[in-house]
Amino acid sequence: MKRLLLLTLLFAGFTSALLAQDQQVKYAKYTVDLRSGPGAYYDFVSRIFANAQVKPIAVESGWQQIQLDEQTGWVPASALQDTPKSTSQKSNNMLDRMNVMFGEMSSNPGAQNLTASKAEVAAAVKGFARKYKANKGKPSNLNLTPHMENRINWANYKRFRKSRVSDSRWYNRKVDLRLDMDDVPAHDPTLDQSGFAIASVLASDGLYQDQQVLEYVNYMALMIVESSHRDETPVQVHILNSDEVLGYAIPGGYIFISKGALRLMQNEAELAHFLAHEIAHLTFEHGMQEYEKRRPRVHSAKAFEDLDRELADEDSTKYTAVDEELSAWTDEVYDYISKPRLEDYETEADYWGLVYAFRAGYAPEEAIDYLARLKGSGTDFQRNRGSMEWTGTPLEKRIRAMQKSLKKLRINGGETYTREFKEMQARIR
Repeated sequence: MKRLLLLTLLFAGFTSALLAQDQQVKYAKYTVDLRSGPGAYYDFVSRIFANAQVKPIAVESGWQQIQLDEQTGWVPASALQDTPKSTSQKSNNMLDRMNVMFGEMSSNPGAQNLTASKAEVAAAVKGFARKYKANKGKPSNLNLTPHMENRINWANYKRFRKSRVSDSRWYNRKVDLRLDMDDVPAHDPTLDQSGFAIASVLASDGLYQDQQVLEYVNYMALMIVESSHRDETPVQVHILNSDEVLGYAIPGGYIFISKGALRLMQNEAELAHFLAHEIAHLTFEHGMQEYEKRRPRVHSAKAFEDLDRELADEDSTKYTAVDEELSAWTDEVYDYISKPRLEDYETEADYWGLVYAFRAGYAPEEAIDYLARLKGSGTDFQRNRGSMEWTGTPLEKRIRAMQKSLKKLRINGGETYTREFKEMQARIR
């Protein structure tokens, strides 16, 4: 009896040791960017492809610190799983097909070639963007960066964030409106090639460069992202040098807002919903959803492999077919972004924009005031329909839908930070 008990204990201990060993290894669910700290606003370290085997180190605020080969950094905890994804399963959408392709790049999921350096990614992204801009008849010089380095003062952002976390009610809002992270697709950074190219074309029409205003809107966007479904979204905001009311959300985390849109606002809560609306488009990947419906099968896997895995020789004929294929795909996404978005997407973005802004501490009802002011501003909306999504869907319909959403959600009240906003707005020339 004692021998049986001893064997049972030994077996239990052996099983526990195996489980503990298994817990020391995890696998990337999908392609994800490794960052220097627990947040999307930290510096980009490298890109990890699906099925990469990593060693967990620590956890902080929904982010997992990991080690891969000689690299250490942070990824969203939701991007990791206990077992590798099968590469033999049938892929039903573009995202799955790309992830399967990356997973098949090596028989060893933890191999070094499952990471791409910052230089490799940046070179591939810039190389394609330069060619795409030339095809659109735009100047080939690039004035954007594919990553956020040197764009944001992180110490200042933390001070800004602290100044907006005013009391315990800020934390209660996140408890009152919990989000199911499985409701949205995971961000896939392999979309950066198209997103950066499209953003470069839009930026060619002229950007407003006041650094204080840029930091202000980027700080707000980063704070709202932290209150969204996906706090790993690497959002960066640019201001279009236009007096029209314009707003765009581009795959890869690029948001554009115009000087005209900022001038029409009266407080920070209105800006919060404008940004949260665009962040919702990015989070739910509305542009990619529509593209999937229009083209069930995409043959871009080879394009992403070539562009992400090597430092491309931009004049080499090796990349001609890749560029043409990826350019055709980017054209379709660009067309979607440049035309009025479907009303279902607008309604969804407005709904989640209210939720994100409220969770970030802002008064959601201010969003309706902004749309009402936009509706009564005297702008010829019928003439401008099609130029951007804020006038692509009838404003009256959006206002009614948002009023219903507020009643359904039972949310109201919050901060407006009118004085702080007016000080920023006074700088816009």
